Amino acid sequence: MMDAIEEKRHFPRLTRDVRITVKKLLPGGHEWPAETRELGLGGLSFIHPGSLGVGTPLELQIPVGETVVTVQARVIYEHAERNGVEIGAEYTASSMGDLELLQRLFGPLATAFP
Repeated sequence: MMDAIEEKRHFPRLTRDVRITVKKLLPGGHEWPAETRELGLGGLSFIHPGSLGVGTPLELQIPVGETVVTVQARVIYEHAERNGVEIGAEYTASSMGDLELLQRLFGPLATAFP
């Protein structure tokens, strides 16, 4: 049986470790590298050492082949894990141009990452 998160998904996902850059878009926010757990057209998830807070705005830099796609997102869930916190982020409407680029590139994603 599918869990609640899977039932809500509207976009295909890749379960793949992709090295991304995450930036917290709040005063005093910082930037750090992370690896995705899942990557899709509507959002992604990654592990972080601690809570970021649901609703926190983020900027994500996602390499796809030779291109780096920059999208804005917000944290929509956090799940405690043994090695940190799984952060689920949903891309926001303010980054639709970059999302269109990501959508065009999503087809070759399975082979685009080293």
